[in-house]
Amino acid sequence: MSSMNTEEQKRNEYGCTLFIDTSDDHPQIITDQSGLKASEMVIKGSNWLSPMTKRIIEGKYNENNLWLYKIEKEYSDVGLHLNSPLEKMLDILDSKKDIISGILKKYSQNHILCSAYFYEANPYFKLDKSLIKRLNQYQIDVEFDVYCLG
Repeated sequence: MSSMNTEEQKRNEYGCTLFIDTSDDHPQIITDQSGLKASEMVIKGSNWLSPMTKRIIEGKYNENNLWLYKIEKEYSDVGLHLNSPLEKMLDILDSKKDIISGILKKYSQNHILCSAYFYEANPYFKLDKSLIKRLNQYQIDVEFDVYCLG
């Protein structure tokens, strides 16, 4: 493996995903109502897939219908400000605020997951008043998964 590939693999990355559990409805309903194309849909009863390899895990089945919308991962070699993907997610939600608010009320099992994988930088979130106010409009939980891999 060349040193360039090793360096590329060790770049800090961070992203954001919206999860909506659509109960007994097929997740396509969220795409149809919102006009947002799902990054992924999980169908209740389908086989679990390994997150890394995407191979089927025999004997494990999904228990929920899930609609997922991901903000593309961002990469950085220097310090990270992890609000960027969350703010991008909110920009998209804000562009369809009334529709998304209605969907989130109907399907109340939902959350936004912010994730970061970093090697050398010290990532941080700054949940200032304006960001909290924007999040509060959707009455949505936010989770943070932060991993130091270095």
